[in-house]
Amino acid sequence: NRGAYLVRGLGHCGACHSPKNFAMAEKKGHALQGAEINDWFAPDISGGRYSGIGDWSEAQVATYLRTGHNEKNVAAVGPMLQTIAQGTQKLAPSDLAAIGHYLKHQASQGESARPVASYAWNDQRRAAGQSIYEANCEQCHGVDGKGADGVAPALAGNSAVTSKGPETVVHALLQGFAPQGRWGAMPSFAEALDADQVSDVANYVRTAWGAGNGVANATPVMAHDLRVNGVAAAPGVQPALICPPVPSASLDPDTIRDVRALAAAPAKANAAAPTLLRDYRARHPDVRPSDSVTVLSGVYCRDVMATAPGKYGDKQQRFVEFMASVSSAVAMADNKPARGKAAGTAASR
Repeated sequence: NRGAYLVRGLGHCGACHSPKNFAMAEKKGHALQGAEINDWFAPDISGGRYSGIGDWSEAQVATYLRTGHNEKNVAAVGPMLQTIAQGTQKLAPSDLAAIGHYLKHQASQGESARPVASYAWNDQRRAAGQSIYEANCEQCHGVDGKGADGVAPALAGNSAVTSKGPETVVHALLQGFAPQGRWGAMPSFAEALDADQVSDVANYVRTAWGAGNGVANATPVMAHDLRVNGVAAAPGVQPALICPPVPSASLDPDTIRDVRALAAAPAKANAAAPTLLRDYRARHPDVRPSDSVTVLSGVYCRDVMATAPGKYGDKQQRFVEFMASVSSAVAMADNKPARGKAAGTAASR
Protein backbone atom coordinates (compact mmCIF):
# COMPACT_ATOMS: atom_id res chain seq x y z
CA ASN A 1 0.00 0.00 0.00
CA ARG A 2 2.86 2.38 0.73
CA GLY A 3 4.35 1.68 -2.70
CA ALA A 4 0.98 2.17 -4.39
CA TYR A 5 0.52 5.50 -2.60
CA LEU A 6 3.95 6.73 -3.70
CA VAL A 7 3.68 5.56 -7.33
CA ARG A 8 0.05 6.44 -8.00
CA GLY A 9 -0.31 9.40 -5.67
CA LEU A 10 2.54 11.45 -4.30
CA GLY A 11 5.06 10.33 -6.92
CA HIS A 12 2.54 10.66 -9.80
CA CYS A 13 4.66 8.35 -11.97
CA GLY A 14 1.82 8.07 -14.46
CA ALA A 15 2.21 11.73 -15.40
CA CYS A 16 5.10 10.62 -17.60
CA HIS A 17 4.87 6.82 -17.86
CA SER A 18 1.17 6.42 -18.70
CA PRO A 19 -0.15 6.98 -22.24
CA LYS A 20 -2.61 9.88 -22.63
CA ASN A 21 -5.82 10.45 -24.57
CA PHE A 22 -6.64 13.51 -26.68
CA ALA A 23 -7.42 15.50 -23.53
CA MET A 24 -4.07 14.49 -21.93
CA ALA A 25 -5.80 12.33 -19.36
CA GLU A 26 -4.24 8.94 -18.61
CA LYS A 27 -5.76 6.17 -20.69
CA LYS A 28 -7.88 3.90 -18.55
CA GLY A 29 -6.51 0.39 -18.29
CA HIS A 30 -3.02 1.31 -19.57
CA ALA A 31 -1.33 2.68 -16.47
CA LEU A 32 2.46 2.98 -16.62
CA GLN A 33 2.71 1.36 -20.06
CA GLY A 34 4.99 4.05 -21.49
CA ALA A 35 4.41 7.42 -23.15
CA GLU A 36 6.11 10.24 -25.01
CA ILE A 37 6.96 13.22 -22.85
CA ASN A 38 8.69 16.39 -24.11
CA ASP A 39 10.44 14.60 -27.01
CA TRP A 40 11.57 11.74 -24.73
CA PHE A 41 9.89 8.38 -24.18
CA ALA A 42 9.16 7.25 -20.65
CA PRO A 43 9.44 3.44 -20.73
CA ASP A 44 6.81 0.89 -19.82
CA ILE A 45 7.17 0.17 -16.08
CA SER A 46 3.88 -1.70 -15.68
CA GLY A 47 3.41 -5.35 -14.88
CA GLY A 48 2.83 -6.15 -18.54
CA ARG A 49 4.77 -8.53 -20.74
CA TYR A 50 6.85 -5.79 -22.34
CA SER A 51 7.76 -3.89 -19.20
CA GLY A 52 11.13 -2.19 -19.38
CA ILE A 53 11.90 -3.27 -15.83
CA GLY A 54 10.78 -6.85 -16.35
CA ASP A 55 14.21 -8.29 -15.58
CA TRP A 56 15.01 -5.83 -12.78
CA SER A 57 14.84 -6.88 -9.14
CA GLU A 58 13.11 -4.81 -6.48
CA ALA A 59 16.52 -3.78 -5.15
CA GLN A 60 17.66 -2.68 -8.61
CA VAL A 61 14.58 -0.49 -8.98
CA ALA A 62 15.31 1.12 -5.61
CA THR A 63 18.99 1.66 -6.44
CA TYR A 64 18.10 3.28 -9.77
CA LEU A 65 15.68 5.70 -8.08
CA ARG A 66 18.32 6.59 -5.48
CA THR A 67 21.43 6.94 -7.70
CA GLY A 68 20.28 7.18 -11.32
CA HIS A 69 21.94 3.88 -12.23
CA ASN A 70 22.15 0.29 -11.07
CA GLU A 71 24.06 -2.92 -11.67
CA LYS A 72 22.19 -3.38 -14.97
CA ASN A 73 24.57 -0.61 -16.14
CA VAL A 74 21.79 1.76 -17.17
CA ALA A 75 21.74 5.48 -16.51
CA ALA A 76 18.89 7.94 -16.10
CA VAL A 77 18.55 10.59 -18.83
CA GLY A 78 16.22 13.42 -19.73
CA PRO A 79 13.31 14.22 -17.40
CA MET A 80 13.98 11.11 -15.31
CA LEU A 81 17.42 12.39 -14.35
CA GLN A 82 15.80 15.54 -12.96
CA THR A 83 13.13 13.49 -11.21
CA ILE A 84 15.79 11.48 -9.40
CA ALA A 85 18.02 14.47 -8.58
CA GLN A 86 15.19 16.58 -7.18
CA GLY A 87 12.91 13.88 -5.86
CA THR A 88 13.39 10.16 -5.50
CA GLN A 89 17.01 10.24 -4.29
CA LYS A 90 15.75 12.09 -1.20
CA LEU A 91 13.26 9.38 -0.26
CA ALA A 92 13.87 7.10 2.68
CA PRO A 93 15.27 3.65 1.82
CA SER A 94 12.04 2.10 3.03
CA ASP A 95 10.05 4.21 0.58
CA LEU A 96 12.31 3.26 -2.33
CA ALA A 97 11.94 -0.38 -1.38
CA ALA A 98 8.15 0.04 -1.28
CA ILE A 99 8.14 1.53 -4.80
CA GLY A 100 10.27 -1.34 -6.09
CA HIS A 101 7.99 -3.87 -4.41
CA TYR A 102 4.85 -2.28 -5.83
CA LEU A 103 6.15 -1.99 -9.39
CA LYS A 104 7.41 -5.55 -9.43
CA HIS A 105 4.23 -7.06 -7.99
CA GLN A 106 1.40 -5.10 -9.51
CA ALA A 107 -0.80 -6.85 -12.01
CA SER A 108 -0.94 -5.27 -15.44
CA GLN A 109 -4.19 -3.35 -15.94
CA GLY A 110 -4.19 -4.32 -19.60
CA GLU A 111 -1.64 -6.16 -21.69
CA SER A 112 0.80 -3.65 -23.06
CA ALA A 113 1.23 -3.89 -26.81
CA ARG A 114 4.39 -5.10 -28.47
CA PRO A 115 6.19 -2.23 -30.25
CA VAL A 116 5.55 -2.11 -33.99
CA ALA A 117 8.19 -1.38 -36.61
CA SER A 118 7.18 1.53 -38.81
CA TYR A 119 10.30 2.02 -40.90
CA ALA A 120 11.60 0.15 -43.94
CA TRP A 121 14.38 -1.57 -42.03
CA ASN A 122 16.48 -3.74 -44.31
CA ASP A 123 20.04 -5.07 -44.61
CA GLN A 124 21.26 -1.90 -46.28
CA ARG A 125 19.87 0.36 -43.58
CA ARG A 126 21.16 -1.95 -40.85
CA ALA A 127 24.67 -1.93 -42.38
CA ALA A 128 24.58 1.87 -42.49
CA GLY A 129 23.55 2.07 -38.83
CA GLN A 130 26.18 -0.45 -37.80
CA SER A 131 28.90 1.49 -39.64
CA ILE A 132 27.96 4.70 -37.82
CA TYR A 133 27.88 2.85 -34.50
CA GLU A 134 31.29 1.25 -35.03
CA ALA A 135 32.87 4.58 -36.00
CA ASN A 136 31.38 6.76 -33.29
CA CYS A 137 29.80 4.78 -30.46
CA GLU A 138 31.59 1.45 -30.09
CA GLN A 139 34.66 2.86 -28.34
CA CYS A 140 32.50 3.83 -25.35
CA HIS A 141 29.44 1.56 -25.49
CA GLY A 142 31.31 -1.55 -26.65
CA VAL A 143 30.99 -3.92 -29.57
CA ASP A 144 28.35 -5.81 -27.58
CA GLY A 145 26.48 -2.69 -26.46
CA LYS A 146 27.12 -3.42 -22.79
CA GLY A 147 29.00 -0.19 -22.13
CA ALA A 148 31.61 0.19 -19.42
CA ASP A 149 30.92 0.87 -15.77
CA GLY A 150 31.69 4.50 -15.00
CA VAL A 151 32.34 5.33 -18.68
CA ALA A 152 29.19 4.74 -20.72
CA PRO A 153 25.90 2.99 -19.85
CA ALA A 154 24.72 -0.16 -21.55
CA LEU A 155 22.56 0.10 -24.65
CA ALA A 156 21.81 -3.61 -24.95
CA GLY A 157 18.74 -4.40 -22.86
CA ASN A 158 18.44 -0.80 -21.65
CA SER A 159 14.71 -0.09 -21.33
CA ALA A 160 15.23 3.56 -22.28
CA VAL A 161 16.78 2.34 -25.55
CA THR A 162 14.45 -0.55 -26.38
CA SER A 163 11.15 0.93 -25.20
CA LYS A 164 8.16 1.23 -27.53
CA GLY A 165 9.01 4.75 -28.59
CA PRO A 166 12.43 5.61 -30.11
CA GLU A 167 12.28 9.27 -29.07
CA THR A 168 14.79 8.91 -26.22
CA VAL A 169 17.48 7.44 -28.48
CA VAL A 170 16.96 10.06 -31.20
CA HIS A 171 16.86 12.85 -28.62
CA ALA A 172 20.08 11.61 -26.99
CA LEU A 173 21.89 11.49 -30.34
CA LEU A 174 20.92 15.06 -31.13
CA GLN A 175 21.41 16.52 -27.66
CA GLY A 176 24.32 14.57 -26.18
CA PHE A 177 25.14 14.63 -22.48
CA ALA A 178 27.57 16.56 -20.36
CA PRO A 179 29.48 14.46 -17.78
CA GLN A 180 27.04 13.50 -15.04
CA GLY A 181 27.86 11.75 -11.82
CA ARG A 182 30.06 8.77 -12.60
CA TRP A 183 29.44 8.84 -16.37
CA GLY A 184 31.52 10.51 -19.05
CA ALA A 185 30.32 12.93 -21.71
CA MET A 186 28.46 12.02 -24.88
CA PRO A 187 28.89 14.45 -27.79
CA SER A 188 25.98 15.80 -29.81
CA PHE A 189 25.56 14.43 -33.33
CA ALA A 190 23.08 17.16 -34.31
CA GLU A 191 25.51 18.71 -36.79
CA ALA A 192 27.43 15.58 -37.76
CA LEU A 193 24.62 13.22 -38.86
CA ASP A 194 21.73 13.87 -41.20
CA ALA A 195 18.20 12.63 -40.50
CA ASP A 196 18.70 9.33 -42.33
CA GLN A 197 21.90 8.59 -40.42
CA VAL A 198 20.33 9.45 -37.06
CA SER A 199 17.42 7.08 -37.68
CA ASP A 200 19.72 4.33 -38.98
CA VAL A 201 22.00 4.29 -35.94
CA ALA A 202 19.03 4.70 -33.58
CA ASN A 203 17.34 1.66 -35.09
CA TYR A 204 20.60 -0.28 -35.01
CA VAL A 205 21.13 0.16 -31.26
CA ARG A 206 17.44 -0.64 -30.63
CA THR A 207 17.66 -3.98 -32.43
CA ALA A 208 21.33 -5.01 -32.58
CA TRP A 209 21.82 -7.34 -29.65
CA GLY A 210 18.55 -9.21 -29.47
CA ALA A 211 17.84 -8.09 -25.92
CA GLY A 212 14.69 -6.23 -24.92
CA ASN A 213 11.80 -5.37 -27.17
CA GLY A 214 13.30 -2.70 -29.39
CA VAL A 215 12.11 -2.41 -32.97
CA ALA A 216 13.18 -0.27 -35.92
CA ASN A 217 10.65 2.54 -35.69
CA ALA A 218 12.87 5.63 -35.62
CA THR A 219 12.29 7.47 -38.91
CA PRO A 220 14.15 10.24 -40.75
CA VAL A 221 11.01 12.36 -40.40
CA MET A 222 11.17 12.01 -36.60
CA ALA A 223 14.86 12.92 -36.53
CA HIS A 224 14.23 15.93 -38.75
CA ASP A 225 11.25 17.12 -36.72
CA LEU A 226 13.09 16.85 -33.41
CA ARG A 227 16.02 18.82 -34.83
CA VAL A 228 13.72 21.50 -36.29
CA ASN A 229 11.82 21.72 -32.99
CA GLY A 230 15.00 22.73 -31.22
CA VAL A 231 16.66 19.53 -29.99
CA ALA A 232 20.33 20.44 -30.37
CA ALA A 233 23.50 20.13 -28.33
CA ALA A 234 22.85 20.58 -24.62
CA PRO A 235 24.81 23.26 -22.69
CA GLY A 236 28.36 22.11 -22.05
CA VAL A 237 28.17 19.36 -24.69
CA GLN A 238 30.75 19.19 -27.47
CA PRO A 239 29.57 18.73 -31.08
CA ALA A 240 30.56 15.37 -32.57
CA LEU A 241 32.72 14.86 -35.60
CA ILE A 242 32.30 11.76 -37.74
CA CYS A 243 35.59 10.03 -37.07
CA PRO A 244 37.05 7.07 -38.96
CA PRO A 245 36.93 3.76 -37.06
CA VAL A 246 40.20 2.81 -35.39
CA PRO A 247 40.98 -0.89 -34.78
CA SER A 248 42.04 -1.38 -31.17
CA ALA A 249 44.86 -3.72 -32.31
CA SER A 250 46.45 -0.77 -34.13
CA LEU A 251 46.67 1.40 -31.00
CA ASP A 252 49.10 1.69 -28.11
CA PRO A 253 49.30 3.98 -25.06
CA ASP A 254 52.19 6.06 -26.45
CA THR A 255 50.29 6.86 -29.65
CA ILE A 256 47.18 7.84 -27.72
CA ARG A 257 49.27 10.08 -25.44
CA ASP A 258 51.14 11.75 -28.30
CA VAL A 259 48.03 12.40 -30.39
CA ARG A 260 46.12 13.71 -27.39
CA ALA A 261 48.88 16.23 -26.71
CA LEU A 262 48.64 17.49 -30.28
CA ALA A 263 44.85 17.74 -30.10
CA ALA A 264 45.32 20.04 -27.11
CA ALA A 265 47.88 22.16 -28.99
CA PRO A 266 46.41 22.74 -32.48
CA ALA A 267 49.16 25.13 -33.58
CA LYS A 268 51.72 22.33 -33.35
CA ALA A 269 49.65 19.46 -34.70
CA ASN A 270 50.30 19.70 -38.43
CA ALA A 271 54.04 20.39 -38.09
CA ALA A 272 54.43 17.40 -35.78
CA ALA A 273 52.82 14.94 -38.22
CA PRO A 274 56.13 13.55 -39.66
CA THR A 275 57.54 12.82 -36.21
CA LEU A 276 54.28 11.34 -35.00
CA LEU A 277 54.11 9.09 -38.06
CA ARG A 278 57.73 7.96 -37.70
CA ASP A 279 57.25 7.00 -34.06
CA TYR A 280 53.97 5.23 -34.76
CA ARG A 281 55.34 3.17 -37.64
CA ALA A 282 58.36 2.18 -35.54
CA ARG A 283 55.96 0.71 -32.99
CA HIS A 284 53.66 -0.80 -35.63
CA PRO A 285 55.80 -1.85 -38.61
CA ASP A 286 53.09 -4.20 -39.91
CA VAL A 287 50.45 -1.49 -40.28
CA ARG A 288 50.08 -0.33 -43.88
CA PRO A 289 50.88 3.35 -44.60
CA SER A 290 47.30 4.13 -45.60
CA ASP A 291 46.06 2.53 -42.38
CA SER A 292 48.51 4.66 -40.40
CA VAL A 293 46.72 7.74 -41.69
CA THR A 294 43.37 6.31 -40.59
CA VAL A 295 44.62 5.42 -37.09
CA LEU A 296 46.37 8.71 -36.33
CA SER A 297 43.69 10.95 -37.80
CA GLY A 298 40.95 8.85 -36.17
CA VAL A 299 42.44 9.23 -32.71
CA TYR A 300 43.04 12.94 -33.32
CA CYS A 301 39.44 13.38 -34.46
CA ARG A 302 38.08 11.85 -31.26
CA ASP A 303 40.28 13.97 -29.03
CA VAL A 304 39.41 17.19 -30.86
CA MET A 305 35.73 16.29 -30.67
CA ALA A 306 35.79 15.46 -26.98
CA THR A 307 38.10 18.09 -25.51
CA ALA A 308 38.59 21.08 -27.79
CA PRO A 309 36.33 24.12 -27.48
CA GLY A 310 34.95 25.78 -30.57
CA LYS A 311 32.36 25.42 -33.28
CA TYR A 312 31.70 22.29 -35.28
CA GLY A 313 33.05 23.77 -38.51
CA ASP A 314 36.31 24.82 -36.85
CA LYS A 315 36.83 21.36 -35.38
CA GLN A 316 36.10 19.71 -38.67
CA GLN A 317 38.66 21.94 -40.39
CA ARG A 318 41.32 21.01 -37.82
CA PHE A 319 40.65 17.33 -38.39
CA VAL A 320 40.83 17.65 -42.19
CA GLU A 321 44.10 19.63 -42.02
CA PHE A 322 45.69 17.13 -39.64
CA MET A 323 44.67 14.17 -41.81
CA ALA A 324 46.16 15.93 -44.84
CA SER A 325 49.41 16.54 -42.94
CA VAL A 326 49.71 12.88 -41.97
CA SER A 327 48.94 11.83 -45.54
CA SER A 328 51.69 14.13 -46.83
CA ALA A 329 54.11 12.72 -44.25
CA VAL A 330 53.31 9.19 -45.44
CA ALA A 331 53.93 10.16 -49.07
CA MET A 332 57.24 11.81 -48.23
CA ALA A 333 58.42 8.91 -46.05
CA ASP A 334 57.57 6.32 -48.68
CA ASN A 335 59.24 8.29 -51.48
CA LYS A 336 62.58 8.81 -49.75
CA PRO A 337 63.85 5.19 -50.09
CA ALA A 338 62.84 5.11 -53.75
CA ARG A 339 64.74 8.32 -54.54
CA GLY A 340 67.79 7.11 -52.64
CA LYS A 341 67.84 3.79 -54.48
CA ALA A 342 67.49 5.48 -57.85
CA ALA A 343 70.33 7.90 -57.10
CA GLY A 344 72.60 5.06 -55.99
CA THR A 345 71.91 3.10 -59.15
CA ALA A 346 72.65 6.10 -61.34
CA ALA A 347 75.93 6.80 -59.52
CA SER A 348 77.11 3.21 -59.97
CA ARG A 349 76.51 3.47 -63.69
